[in-house]
Amino acid sequence: AVSLRGVSHGGGHASAADESLAAIGLDANSTEGVVSINGGNGTDVNHTEDATSTNGSSGAHIGERAGTPKKDEQAGAAHRQGKAHREGHDKADADGHNNDKKAKFDPKKPWLTRRGSFFVIGDWGYDPIAHWKTINNGTCQKAIAKKMLDHMEALGDVRFVLNLGDSFYPDGVKSKDDPQWERKWRNVYDKKLRSVPWYSVYGNHDYHKDPCACSPDPNDCAQINGNVSDLDYFVMPNHTWYQEHPDLGVEIIGMDLNKYMKGWNHDLEAHAQVFEDCNWSPCKEKCLQYSNERAGRSFDLFFERTKASSAKNLLVMSHYPTDYFSSAEFFLTALSDNSTHNILYFGAHRHNTDQWSTFSTSPNENWVVGGGGGYSCDGPQQGFVVGEIYHDYSIHTYNMLVDYDTCCISPATSTTTVPPWAK
Repeated sequence: AVSLRGVSHGGGHASAADESLAAIGLDANSTEGVVSINGGNGTDVNHTEDATSTNGSSGAHIGERAGTPKKDEQAGAAHRQGKAHREGHDKADADGHNNDKKAKFDPKKPWLTRRGSFFVIGDWGYDPIAHWKTINNGTCQKAIAKKMLDHMEALGDVRFVLNLGDSFYPDGVKSKDDPQWERKWRNVYDKKLRSVPWYSVYGNHDYHKDPCACSPDPNDCAQINGNVSDLDYFVMPNHTWYQEHPDLGVEIIGMDLNKYMKGWNHDLEAHAQVFEDCNWSPCKEKCLQYSNERAGRSFDLFFERTKASSAKNLLVMSHYPTDYFSSAEFFLTALSDNSTHNILYFGAHRHNTDQWSTFSTSPNENWVVGGGGGYSCDGPQQGFVVGEIYHDYSIHTYNMLVDYDTCCISPATSTTTVPPWAK
């Protein structure tokens, strides 16, 4: 059985976060509850070239902005390393050792006792009419979907997909009866890929014609679904939410940060950050109001869970990469704190799949995973991210990419060169 429970926000989170929210004009208190999901089977449901591993505070099953982003040559080496690592995983799968928790843990071959794995993808909802000229029609999305299926079968233990939004170009879906659910999701991603929850957040395009843009009631939203057993739709119980997987040592935090859509402009101060795509909704002023409130609740939840969660790893997701939050320095600072949790952040929006184009959150990790094949090639790396959770609850992440020519029509657009903050 699955039960939903709202979380009242009459109080605040950490005082520093309260001050930060007040400084950017967001209300830490709310009347629209954050939802957590509780499910059975031991699960409490509540935008590289790099192959990375996260390690942090001890304990199993305890329930620099410019930084050093990787340059192309470093990324290529890491990608080769990751490829060799993945070949080892495939061999382990073939040998039948995958997820063998009784086997003696070998630190040189941690995948022999892997606890589970997950995928991350964003910006995939291809539309044959509304897309940019650099994408190779629907071939790209389908090629990525096929690679996801192949890797899911090789791993044998994928538990969930983190879906970072812009799932339906160009204007989202209007209801759960919208034919785009079938055409752009169910008919593209194999039933096996959809046999695990797609934990989701809203992207900017998703809001255009979704009743969510004009209503504070989650029940009016076309994508929101709090029934973890209903895999005919995404699992997204509210605009901002959390889910615990104690058996994996992870907690997922979904955030609605569409207020920061203009965050690419690092000259904008916090008060000037607005959800620009409200211009496409029939209720611009209400849309702007709700996007501000949802960002406030998202920060509120994030700080509450970083304080209260017993998980070793926090998987934090929104539609935007870290370099969109220069006006929310308090958030970037928190994402870089590994004193109590390993924090992995995943954003999208920019249509590439890498770690080198984002603001660093070292010693933690973050990715932009917007190369899902839905709209354009903002760079040559189109694909998805894989996370593997090992015996000791550490997480190894790497990207799986399709061939450039399969996805992109030259020239790719904006992230083919190292951005200023990565130099």
